[in-house]
Amino acid sequence: MVLPVHTLIFANIVLPGNIGCVVSNNSVAIYHALYILIMGGTLPPLFMTLCTKFIWTSVKKKTQRRTMTIINRAERRKDSREHQVLILLLGQLTIFLISTIPFMSNNLYTTLTRDIPNKSVDRRAIEGFAQVSTELFVYMFSASSFYSNTLVSCKSRCDSIATFSCFTECYCRQRSRVSVTTQTRTNGTTNEISLSPGKQLQMLNTNYTSTLTRVQEP
Repeated sequence: MVLPVHTLIFANIVLPGNIGCVVSNNSVAIYHALYILIMGGTLPPLFMTLCTKFIWTSVKKKTQRRTMTIINRAERRKDSREHQVLILLLGQLTIFLISTIPFMSNNLYTTLTRDIPNKSVDRRAIEGFAQVSTELFVYMFSASSFYSNTLVSCKSRCDSIATFSCFTECYCRQRSRVSVTTQTRTNGTTNEISLSPGKQLQMLNTNYTSTLTRVQEP
């Protein structure tokens, strides 16, 4: 939280148009480039690679130990989860590298060429377009996490289907009934008793559990 505070102090708005910010101080710009290169482009994939290597080694050792033993259903589920996590990490690492390498390359190029005088208008326009494009491209990693998790993990797919089904059922019931009520008929009259928020939450949890059970059934 403390390391990137320099951007709040030294970043200036680009004129005209107010379409971006740039660090005008050369020393701060070099520090900013190194900070982004290390904290944004080196450490995250390094940690992801180490975690992937650790899980791969663990799965490989378990497979070797269980070659001559009988694997029950619970152990097979556990192995399946570990393989899903391994594939998920590999996919996340690939997406991260694809979305980050252009931004890191452009940031390094901008830092190394910032002292070149008399840049042409076309070159400045291309550099500005590349900067905006690569910065937007970084968001692909965050936006694709849900889709990659859903494609790889069966449990994530079941949870997503159950969640959407629960919301759909709640929406349909809400349209048919303005409020969740119970009707009691006494002496030929109908009395509406509104349920408490706790009871309503309990009913929603029950609906979600039943929907999740139906989705997970073969």
